[in-house]
Amino acid sequence: RDADHGWALTDPLAYPADVSLVGQLLDALIRHPAQPWEGDAAALGLRPPRAVVEIESPTSAGTRLHRIELGAVDVDRQHVFARVDGQLLRTTATLDTVLALPLPEWRRREILPDVSPLQVLSLTRTGTFVVPDGRELDLRLEALRTEVWSATQPFVAQLGPEAFGTLLSSLCALRAAGFEDDAPGPLEHYGLEPPDFRIEITTLSGEAIALRFAQQPRDERLLCLREGSAHVYSIAPETMVWLMAPAETLVDLELARTTRDRVERVRLVADGTETVIERQGFGWEVRAEGGEEPLLAPTQADPERVSDLLGRIERTRLAEVLPGVEFEPGEAPAGIYVETRDRTLGGEIGASYDSERGTRGLLFRRPGETLVGLLEEDLLEVARIDPRSLRSDELHKVPELEVAQVRLVAEWAGARRTWGRDERGRWIPEGSTAEARDFARLVDRILTVRAERLLEPAEEPEGTQPVVVALIDRGGATRQAFVLQRLSGLEETPGAAGALY
Repeated sequence: RDADHGWALTDPLAYPADVSLVGQLLDALIRHPAQPWEGDAAALGLRPPRAVVEIESPTSAGTRLHRIELGAVDVDRQHVFARVDGQLLRTTATLDTVLALPLPEWRRREILPDVSPLQVLSLTRTGTFVVPDGRELDLRLEALRTEVWSATQPFVAQLGPEAFGTLLSSLCALRAAGFEDDAPGPLEHYGLEPPDFRIEITTLSGEAIALRFAQQPRDERLLCLREGSAHVYSIAPETMVWLMAPAETLVDLELARTTRDRVERVRLVADGTETVIERQGFGWEVRAEGGEEPLLAPTQADPERVSDLLGRIERTRLAEVLPGVEFEPGEAPAGIYVETRDRTLGGEIGASYDSERGTRGLLFRRPGETLVGLLEEDLLEVARIDPRSLRSDELHKVPELEVAQVRLVAEWAGARRTWGRDERGRWIPEGSTAEARDFARLVDRILTVRAERLLEPAEEPEGTQPVVVALIDRGGATRQAFVLQRLSGLEETPGAAGALY
């Protein structure tokens, strides 16, 4: 046991021990039952013993030494004879089974046991890997963690947390399949100088750790060396799949990866128009600009329509990434941008493109990146959305519990009406004690007014017969006041009943 309370082999070589196997040994020594036994030590295979285990344990008087000697296996093959500190015993064969394991089984197999993915700050991968059909894969990759993981070589692009996270987890969990050498000669004999490929990471503490890898020409094994160490390992190829993943397969394919509660603003650019949907308190506001005059002044947005738009953006993924392809803009600037407090996601949309795989779409590039991707062509319609279609048709909404009186004034009819809500929640006309059942059926439409249609700025219908409405709380304060203008022609065309708000 070392100073950190871990376990390490000291003979025949110094090397960290497999903690789980040491645990099995201790369980076999401490927890398995034993019973005293009478007999001849020689007949029980204890003169000389087949194996000896010595245990040192600290006591108040100093170090105490226990000696366990193993003898013959009993005829049932489930028990073994032993002598512990001179006393003959019969115990289970578990201890015998553990001690029979060869030396490599006692060695720790984790190559980076002191590193977790959360500690990694940067990763650099260089070199090539030859696949079975003879092609060489360029493994060049430089990645840096800031708010997210991003590649800086062979291109600049945001990396997907699932894909790159799996690569990091595979690296930190890398295990030796075998131990090739503990005192290697020249590394050229192992193909490790120079290596076929190399992975270096830096941690948050500033430590740099590098692994060298070499393919074996006659089998699928890979050899591995941690720089600064004298041990050469063999690695099973199935554990290396993500470590050798080409850089383009690690790119984030989501159009705008964030959580909805972090979105502060969405900007949609197309055909010379920029539509902005911006968070305002617990709701959203929409506006549009194009040319010298605003196309749509800041207006309350419908939350469900905004939610549908955000859902469409959240579901969008790149159909492909196109390393080496240059971004070509479309006929007019276009883009979808999702802004959080500290980042701008999404990007610009370019010209149509047919990929080598036969996929047709629109070129796409994130701000500040060099890698080009391919989006579905119908996403341009999202950028071209009519900003007026996002407007809310809710003109006002006041909870009924916050209203104690409703007052209506129609001067043209000489009418002034007031209804009050009593302690039982009933609406009572002023000057009466009877419930106004007809008004109770209408009050919801007064407390929550929604538009059947929002008028365009150029529309100027003539309004007549105004009705002033005031919603009063129990303290006498006006919670909402508005005017409804009954449209002319109402009496002649009952089916066209309506009013201006």
